[in-house]
Amino acid sequence: RADRDLTVLPLMNTIPSVRSIRDALIEEAGQAISDPVALENLRANVAACARGIRRAIDRARDFSQRGLISEAAGLVEDFPDLARQAEALMELPSSNPSVARLWSEQIDLQSSLVSLPTREEVDALAGYGTRALEHRVMLDGLRIASLRAEPITVRLRLLRKIRAADSRNRMWLDQIERVEQEWLKRIGQLRHKDNPSRVELDEALAALEANEWVATVPRGLKEEIYAKVKPLRAGEAVGRYAELAAQIHDAASRMDRDELLNLEGAWALVNQETGRMPDEALAADIASAFDWLTRLQDEENAQAEFNGKVELLERMLLECRPDVEVERQIASLRDGGFSAPEGLVERAQSYILSARQRVQRRHRLVLVACVLGASVITLAAFLAIRAHSEKLRIEGELASLTAAISAKDSTKAHALAEQLRASGDEHDAQMLTALDAEQHMFDARNARTAAIKVAVAAAILELEAGANRTRVTALEADLIALRVDALEPERTSLDQAEQLRIKRRDSLDEINQAQVSAALAAVDVALDAWKLPDEWSNEAQLDSQRWNFYSLELLRIQGLLKKARDGIEGYEAGLPRLKLKSDGVDSRLAEATSRQAALAAALTELDPQRLCLGVTEEEDFIKRLDQCLAAHGGTLARQGRLADFEEVKALGAAWIALHAWREDLRPQLAARLGLDFSKLVPIEEATAVLALIREFNRDHPSSPYSARLEQLANRFEANANSEVWEPKRIGLELEDQHFKNLEVVPCVGDKRFYRRGSTKTDPPDNESNPLHRAVVTLADVSIEPDLLKSILVVTSRDVTGKPTLSVISKAWGQAQADLEAAQPHDASVLMLDLLSKIANANSEEPLFQLRALQRATSAFMQSGTVPAHVKPPLTTWLKLVQDKARDAIDADWVKAGWDDPVNYKVAVRQAKNALEQFPDLKRAALEAADLQATAAKALMALAPVGVLVPAKAGVSGREIFGSKLTEQLVVVVRRGSGWAFVDVRAVNGVCDASIDGLPKGPLLIFRSINK
Repeated sequence: RADRDLTVLPLMNTIPSVRSIRDALIEEAGQAISDPVALENLRANVAACARGIRRAIDRARDFSQRGLISEAAGLVEDFPDLARQAEALMELPSSNPSVARLWSEQIDLQSSLVSLPTREEVDALAGYGTRALEHRVMLDGLRIASLRAEPITVRLRLLRKIRAADSRNRMWLDQIERVEQEWLKRIGQLRHKDNPSRVELDEALAALEANEWVATVPRGLKEEIYAKVKPLRAGEAVGRYAELAAQIHDAASRMDRDELLNLEGAWALVNQETGRMPDEALAADIASAFDWLTRLQDEENAQAEFNGKVELLERMLLECRPDVEVERQIASLRDGGFSAPEGLVERAQSYILSARQRVQRRHRLVLVACVLGASVITLAAFLAIRAHSEKLRIEGELASLTAAISAKDSTKAHALAEQLRASGDEHDAQMLTALDAEQHMFDARNARTAAIKVAVAAAILELEAGANRTRVTALEADLIALRVDALEPERTSLDQAEQLRIKRRDSLDEINQAQVSAALAAVDVALDAWKLPDEWSNEAQLDSQRWNFYSLELLRIQGLLKKARDGIEGYEAGLPRLKLKSDGVDSRLAEATSRQAALAAALTELDPQRLCLGVTEEEDFIKRLDQCLAAHGGTLARQGRLADFEEVKALGAAWIALHAWREDLRPQLAARLGLDFSKLVPIEEATAVLALIREFNRDHPSSPYSARLEQLANRFEANANSEVWEPKRIGLELEDQHFKNLEVVPCVGDKRFYRRGSTKTDPPDNESNPLHRAVVTLADVSIEPDLLKSILVVTSRDVTGKPTLSVISKAWGQAQADLEAAQPHDASVLMLDLLSKIANANSEEPLFQLRALQRATSAFMQSGTVPAHVKPPLTTWLKLVQDKARDAIDADWVKAGWDDPVNYKVAVRQAKNALEQFPDLKRAALEAADLQATAAKALMALAPVGVLVPAKAGVSGREIFGSKLTEQLVVVVRRGSGWAFVDVRAVNGVCDASIDGLPKGPLLIFRSINK
């Protein structure tokens, strides 16, 4: 692994592990107030871990891309659990809800510095080891060969096998080239070696001649090695020649021809390899053996040639070839020096004698016949010449007549026939037949001439009378047919008729062109009256009656175009214009028909009678709604209802969660924890409950119950992101402040002091006296009421009114009582209500108001029930009070009511400024109330009872389709970033449609049921 990047190795032991980072994230998420220094260290650790793993991954990927699979696998193995660490780092942000929250709020702010591994990179890291294992066997063989210093040929063979298995890796080709260069270097060293061995030279020469080298072989190296080995081979030539000579003598003595042939080849090979000739004496000694081989071969060739001549002679006799050729072949056999087969020569000579005798007899008969024939030929020649001349004349006349008839030249044929009839010769049958054919042709020509004249006259009359296009086209074909066999006088009349036809055709073209233009103009006027459907308004596109009128108008225009085409039938120049316009009308009609059908289908499907049919499971209505949106989204958009339907579609995930909660999770939790989920269970049971809740929230991230279920899960999770207090514990925390049952006694000078009122129905005088049971200083707040004394700094004359219960004390006491009996989901609502009442208690002393608000806010923050969007502003306000209202918090707010105001001027100013900075919690209180309602309804199962029809403009109620229910029902709506369960009162199947946030599209409505 010489190419290893050593800079990766130090990071293996210095970067923090993913597990330690996760533990640190969970610990930091559990803190009520974040520590900036700890967060910065945590970000640095995350960045260092990500950079270390990223650098190792990039280096392993670089090795893999360069083909160094073993190096990549080695790097993955050297880095402790690189693949597992990379996968754990990839899943870290989503491994735990508290980790995910902290990551999104704090760590992900530095995302530019943190590059997490991807799933593809993790899978690639796992694959490097598998690919390296496939090559490991051959690599081990190569390493062993290198360690044992095996011959270069062995290492080259192994390298070529590895190269074949891993052809993408250029490194193996480089390794082969380096080993070959080393081998060539060693071979080159043999050129300068003083006494190289014959084995080394032979091995080098064989390699240079046989190998397909990757490395470049130096020019002339092969020739130099051959020049080195040649003298060594020549030195061995004498011994090899002597050994071969002895073997040749032995083979010659045995007359072993095959052995001598092999030895002859070996003798020549020695000469070729060594370049040295044998001694003359040795060559002369074995020459007789080689001469014997030569003689033996010559004799075999001569005998084969003679046998061929014998076979040729026998074939000539069988084929009865001329006697001269047979005699020549016999002479050739006699010259061969071999004896011919017995009787063959005698049979050939007898054949020659018989052939010569037949020739002599034929010559004598020919001579006699020639003398007799000469006399007869002389007489016959005279008669034949005369008859031949007459025959030639008649044949010439017949040929001329036949040629004229064949050429259908009736004029020429008739003249020749009249001349033959007038000659008075006797005609043979062939001539008579020709004369009859001429007469028939002459009569037919006269009849054809008369027919042509009649047809031409009729055509001229018809054209002058105004023939239509069909007749004009037909007359063109008729005139062409007449012209085929018309004579020159007849062609003149045909030309006149053709000119009239062309004139009539041009006249018809002008008429049809005018008809086409008029028809197209009428169509354009009709089409201009109707815009394209895409240019119609939404109301027009939703009007079925308008689509009917549009389709009827297009059908009428189609009829006009068809009538125009029928009227110009045969006028080819006008048809393309009409066809182009007709195609456009057909396209618009097809579009109108399709869109009209789609509109009708959409109106049918979107009708409440189809769309709002009752369902038993939420998924049925979700599928129905998805199908309507997919198929009729355009119609809904034109109706202006697409956004309403899409808003309802967004509720689908919540409805699915309602079904899963009702049918699956809630029955299981109720069986384990009771109907109110308050039952205490063992650890094993709690683990199972936690797994069920986590799985439900993971499968249904849009569940309206997720927040309530998360709170429920925190009861069973040891590593929850923060401790969540029960309402009773929050009440105890409020009770520790002793703000309950404080009465305000007004005094002169706009002063006041506080006392503990009596809880008895008819209190005694000492308890009802305003000056008794007084809370004089801050230390008296925590004293039992019965142990309090009278105030001395105030007299009865200073009291200006009756004691009244403090607004803050009243709200504080009410919150304590409510929290004592509240459910966990009620805590945030009660605390937000308390904070709002304290913040709005402007009649109270500012220092008391600030102290109560600060203590209530701190208790609320520690309880873990603060909504996520409320926590940041409250945290900021607490920090502001800590930094800028320190004197107000530390001041004795009890004493400030009756003491000199000058002593508390700075503290009061700080308190007022801090109170003015307190965030507005009205929206938070509303959302908390919605969450409380949602959490309360989480204890109940909701089952769909019907579908609310889409809202109609100007109608205050919405009908539950097909239902006449009169009861309290529930709908699920979006409120801000969360969900809300809204109670809806149905009266005779009609619900109030003015609910805030209620979608206008078709909506599932539920009833609460016990399960």
